Amino acid sequence: MRYIRQPKDKPYCGHACVAMIAGKSLPKIVKLAADLTSEYGLGKRRIKELCKRAGIKTGKRWTRIKKFRHIKGTAIILLRHPIGYGSHYTLSHEGRIYDPLGVTSISFKPVSYLEII
Repeated sequence: MRYIRQPKDKPYCGHACVAMIAGKSLPKIVKLAADLTSEYGLGKRRIKELCKRAGIKTGKRWTRIKKFRHIKGTAIILLRHPIGYGSHYTLSHEGRIYDPLGVTSISFKPVSYLEII
């Protein structure tokens, strides 16, 4: 899997995760998601829709994370800041975490994941 970093000035963490899975460039995925993207990036439903548009098969729904270690295979992980400073997406693939920002603050907690089939 080729690592793709999101631009520091854009909320493209979800886009970058989808680009890594699809093996496409970030600009191609951003263009594909033009009508889905808000000033805050992508919500969970829109991530799922973008995966569909990019030809990526996903699980039926986002799964709440009970223990971070139980995620197997490939999944997009939703992280949230505990006091409401936003959310962030990372990618889990074969036991490794690919963070589009490079390194996410440890204050962000995993909330749910979308399995990639």
